Amino acid sequence: MTARSDRPLPLPAAAAALGVSTPTLRRWLRRGAPVARRGGRGPGRAALVDPGAVRAWRNPRTVGVDARVLAAVLPDKLAQVLAEAHREIDGPHKRAAAGVIAGAWYCATVAILDELRLHDPAIPELDVLPDAIQRLRRIAQT
Repeated sequence: MTARSDRPLPLPAAAAALGVSTPTLRRWLRRGAPVARRGGRGPGRAALVDPGAVRAWRNPRTVGVDARVLAAVLPDKLAQVLAEAHREIDGPHKRAAAGVIAGAWYCATVAILDELRLHDPAIPELDVLPDAIQRLRRIAQT
């Protein structure tokens, strides 16, 4: 069993309290795990990590909405909203805007799904384009 602490600890001690290696904890921090105090140069300026906050960040049950439900509805909902935004565009660049909007949908959707996957590794990769995005891509290609 790993030790628990209610106070921030230096990286090696926090990693030990979490039962992981220091490089693993550093990787989690790069991915967005909470840090009590960022490190700096010089003695006494080491980063401090609250193991309890990191546990909460790592626990998929701490996500307010089930990540799988969100991952299932988000691509279509975002596509519908962006397609509606495209319908509101008027002018000579509407066709070019369709391609930009479809590209923005893809980038945003993949980024959000990647973030959800940090909380639940079972989130599937994006494999189907919603009809609204397929229409925007066809508009951009004509």
